[in-house]
Amino acid sequence: MNILRNARITARAENYAAFVFDFAEHTVPQPLSPLKLEATGSASAAFLRKETIALPYYPKLLTQYKLKEIAGGGSVFDRALRIMSWLTENTQYCGMSMHRLRDNGAEILQWSAGRGFCHAINCRNKAFALADCLLALGISALPLMFIGGIRYKGKPGMGCHVMVHVYLPELGKWALLDPSANAWFGAENHPSDVVELREMLANEQFPKINGFTFMAGTAACLEAYKLCFLRPMQYIFAWESNSSGRMKATDRLQHYVLATQGESFMEFITKLYGKRSARKYNVLPIGAAELLSAK
Repeated sequence: MNILRNARITARAENYAAFVFDFAEHTVPQPLSPLKLEATGSASAAFLRKETIALPYYPKLLTQYKLKEIAGGGSVFDRALRIMSWLTENTQYCGMSMHRLRDNGAEILQWSAGRGFCHAINCRNKAFALADCLLALGISALPLMFIGGIRYKGKPGMGCHVMVHVYLPELGKWALLDPSANAWFGAENHPSDVVELREMLANEQFPKINGFTFMAGTAACLEAYKLCFLRPMQYIFAWESNSSGRMKATDRLQHYVLATQGESFMEFITKLYGKRSARKYNVLPIGAAELLSAK
């Protein structure tokens, strides 16, 4: 996509909506292969059980945005949903946002909170902002990135989206939240974690989607969201810790990817973009059991 077209898309909300509908009309996601559910036994998963690092700007988030008052009382799930709703009401989303921001919730909110669509933020920005707000409140939260193969107008490509895994001690499980769409998945007494959602999608099923406000929140928006944002979920990535995604986007970071029973991520990315591009990635496989055991 050229820079001029990108600028047109990010200038107005209706332009971005038109882009999404066009993308959905001409996109065919590739089939999802099953995950390797068992633990790999790899030491690479140890990061999932480390204590969260208290980043220096967490106190500023708490006081400047009154996060404790917004979160209120009740269960961790209720508090997390209130923070996500606040983020939805106070920031706008555009998947083609051109403004480069570090993975820093304070900087992301300073740029976007209470401002117009020209200050809209992308899915990665939304996810790190939500995760940082929750972590500042003492709620376990882990941004997760999803990458999958697609065909757009007959040509092979890659879809990408970022959400947040939140641990709910009252239920003893994780739940997946999508702050780009103000969405969560499944039933209130059993919200879906990323593995449950991924297994449903692999079986060509969609979960119940709650709180959905993506673009206009219409039935057409929901169908576009399912196709473009949920279905390309072949590879699921986690960052090394809550402090490791703070560098420039061009820096080579350690990622952990849930292993699949089919083509590996490195095989996929090499086939799509070549060995030179694949060398930018530094990934280690983990099993789904290891991701879900972290809390």
